[in-house]
Amino acid sequence: MNSTELLQHNVPLSSLGIHGNLIASGNYRLDGENRAADGSELRPSEVETYPGHPNLTDIYLFGDHGLIRGKLLVPVNDAGSPLSVSKSTKAPMPARSN
Repeated sequence: MNSTELLQHNVPLSSLGIHGNLIASGNYRLDGENRAADGSELRPSEVETYPGHPNLTDIYLFGDHGLIRGKLLVPVNDAGSPLSVSKSTKAPMPARSN
């Protein structure tokens, strides 16, 4: 798959936390950009987890000049639509609208 084809697909990710627990899993796209991140952008800085829902983890990427929350990878379904979660209940909600 060449770099142009890569940008047209979701980024499949799976990541283990410090204690070996799964913290992120599924397909991800750059928030607000409707594309997958390229290799140079995939520099995770922080994650916002939802215990019991590794498919709903938000992944922050380093930005320019070392900015900790430069870009955000959001979980998406197989069609590329963003998933959402209720911040108060941590329960999955319908996809967010763009």
